[in-house]
Formats: sequence, structure tokens, C-alpha cells
Amino acid sequence: MYNTGMISKDLPLLALGIDVGSTTTKIVGVTGDGSLGWWHLEPSDPRIETQVKTFLEAAAQEAGTSNDLPLVATGYG
Repeated sequence: MYNTGMISKDLPLLALGIDVGSTTTKIVGVTGDGSLGWWHLEPSDPRIETQVKTFLEAAAQEAGTSNDLPLVATGYG
């Protein structure tokens, strides 16, 4: 089960941020004015590398991001 949302399609996303927590993993896309443009949340998977790859693919597919966006990551471990 996961949750995804697109807040604004008017402004392109300029950066991504991901947080891998012990219970949930979240990724957000931030627009040029600093507002939240897109987000995705789901329970954390023990295979962190696989889940991060899946999240980046979701960002590309659902929010139209490219592989050259800056990415900030936080999390446990």
C-alpha cells in the first residue's frame, strides 16, 4: 500500500528529497519557489537500495522528473 500525490503540475520539480525511516520511506519533489510539488510514501522495505530505485522510477514516471535532479537523502542506519 502506498500514497502518492501531485500538488502542482504548473511548476517543474527542481529537486528531490528522500527519507528512509524504520517504518516508512518518503520522497518529495520541490518546485522552484520551494513548495511541495509531488510526494510518494510507503512502508519501508528492508532492501533499501531496491526501494530507493523504485521511488526514483516513480518520480520519473508520475512527476516527470529526470535523472539529473539534485537529490537529498536522510534516514536511519
